[in-house]
Amino acid sequence: MGAGGRIHQPTRDRAEMQAALAALGHRDWWLEGWERVVIVTNSEYVGKGATQNMLKWTAEGWPGGSEGSPNRDLWEFLSGLLGEYAEKGCEVSFWIG
Repeated sequence: MGAGGRIHQPTRDRAEMQAALAALGHRDWWLEGWERVVIVTNSEYVGKGATQNMLKWTAEGWPGGSEGSPNRDLWEFLSGLLGEYAEKGCEVSFWIG
């Protein structure tokens, strides 16, 4: 199930995205005094998507045109979470390992 409640075909990319979202949604890290959270992943899709592509997509438009972008629902959800973390003074970074 996607961030918007729609059922999506399960893929490795969606699973990797959902793992990052679960880590960020697991608790309110900033309430425990955390100023920075690092998401460690072996997924270039998630790591590069979150640090490079997502900013480009939100500024210039999502790839896929009228067909829609794969996993756009999850990328938009992640973007919202990152904004929430920033508002709370907690930086989120991604490390591809």
